[in-house]
Amino acid sequence: MDPLTLGADALVIGRLHLRAATTQRQAAVSALEQAHWPHPTDRRWVLLRRLKVQSGLSRIAAEAAAGTRAALDLAVHGGNPGAGDAGAVFFHDLDDLLAHLARDLALGLVGERWFWHRLAPKLLGRDWAAPGGPAARGAAVHRLLAQVPLRLAAVAERLHRLTALPAVWASLGSDGAADLAARLAHATGLDLAPRASAPEPLPEPPPAALLQRWRAAVTGLPTADARVHLSACLLLLEWRPARLAAAPVASIVAVAALLTTSTTMPPRRTLRAQPADAAARAGLTRETPPPDPARRAPSSARASAAEHAAPSAATPASTPPAPAKAGQHTTDIPAQPAAADTRAPASQQAPNPAPPNLPQPHPLLRIRDAAPTPRPAAPPAPTPASGPDEVPQPVPDGPQPIAADTWQTGPTDATPEVPIAEAGVFYLINFLNRPEAAALLAAPDTPEDGWLRLWWLGCGLGLAADGAAAGFLAARLGLDDAAGLPQTPRWPALPALLDLGRRLYAEADDLGEVHSGLWQPELLRVPGQVAHPPTHLDVRFPPSAVRLAVRLAALDIDPGWVPWLGRVVRFHYDAAEPPA
Repeated sequence: MDPLTLGADALVIGRLHLRAATTQRQAAVSALEQAHWPHPTDRRWVLLRRLKVQSGLSRIAAEAAAGTRAALDLAVHGGNPGAGDAGAVFFHDLDDLLAHLARDLALGLVGERWFWHRLAPKLLGRDWAAPGGPAARGAAVHRLLAQVPLRLAAVAERLHRLTALPAVWASLGSDGAADLAARLAHATGLDLAPRASAPEPLPEPPPAALLQRWRAAVTGLPTADARVHLSACLLLLEWRPARLAAAPVASIVAVAALLTTSTTMPPRRTLRAQPADAAARAGLTRETPPPDPARRAPSSARASAAEHAAPSAATPASTPPAPAKAGQHTTDIPAQPAAADTRAPASQQAPNPAPPNLPQPHPLLRIRDAAPTPRPAAPPAPTPASGPDEVPQPVPDGPQPIAADTWQTGPTDATPEVPIAEAGVFYLINFLNRPEAAALLAAPDTPEDGWLRLWWLGCGLGLAADGAAAGFLAARLGLDDAAGLPQTPRWPALPALLDLGRRLYAEADDLGEVHSGLWQPELLRVPGQVAHPPTHLDVRFPPSAVRLAVRLAALDIDPGWVPWLGRVVRFHYDAAEPPA
């Protein structure tokens, strides 16, 4: 089982201990397979330490589901200092989980948390063992991040919120960062190979928030260090992916020079591995935001059970359960993760305007300083480090409440999805990806920023200038509000693109009259929920939004990796139906 491939509603039972008569075991297993397990409305990953149920065959499924629901209600965030004593832990989404695991690997805190002993072997290999020295910890961090190159920017953003990005980046070392850059290049199809070049000024500086994030990670490193190079690549991929594709060498060198330019920022704080109580006192494991009253509300979906290892001589075993009474069946379901894609907002600010006396192209227009380069070959997978078998931890019989002052979430909370009444504007991504549109997109006056392309094309189809979709696109462009969108340079190829859409999606009626068909404002007017971490764009539609004509036109297929947008785009049809 690979946790990274689990679906949004997946539930995994790591190991099932069933004590029942031989003739009734299969019936008990079938009942558990058909149980109505809790399904949360959020995107959490939940790990249960153990679920113990003793019941008759007719009630075994209902009791197991009820026990799971109770465990979810007691779950605490995995970054909480009391998580090691909790019977169930949760993470807001996959990026949150990966960020906390990378932090704990870098700080040497993994061995103190039972849920990492259950999950880390699934992510890092069966031969994984809690690393000891700095080199081993850095290798483990590298092995984890190497599996998710397209999520690196999102995980780094969560690490920055945890104030752990400098520690994780330091543990990688230059060689590890160079390998991650090569994997990122292969995943995106971009030429990200480091090359020596004199830095040239950028048309406009990156947003201050992005500069602050990455400067903190590379403080004190030389510009030639691979960690600086990787940081520059990730900053550009989040901020100006089209510029990175069009002029990779010049863009990377310029951003790397900005990151290593001396500033008045305080020196980088080095985090060292330390015992759990000392780490909590230093604020390395304690989550700082105030308690969230909604945390006590019942959770559901991605609940799962994590694998329960047998006790060894080095660890005291838990008290064995009492034997089942006649006619009763006992399930012992330890827990594994359940997964979801998710997302977190990217922090962007409006680009600084050009000085009035210096004629410069508008910063949102495409630049073309270099020709595209061949796609690099995939680097070899990292060789797993060998180590002893995992050390089992004593397991209580059920979820254990922890102190009230530790019932709180962390600074990596997933941002709520944005409701948008015209979420069909994202169908236009598939239109812009069509080969017929390639020539129009290759024009030198094509907007550099992909969000601006969606704005102008949506405008041509009647996108509301004051709607939630326009506000979402304005935020991605770093504008204060949607009122600034009409002031951006108009896309000269827009009339030709609109005409191409009319011809591609035209329909003929029974009399042979040709109409615009799908290519009209109704295409955009589909309610949806949009989540946008630095690396992904997830659009969730209600099931009723499925339209046969849109499906036949391939407008609602998953675009996947979109180079000109710098995001992995996914369409989901699992959102709640809008109120009547």
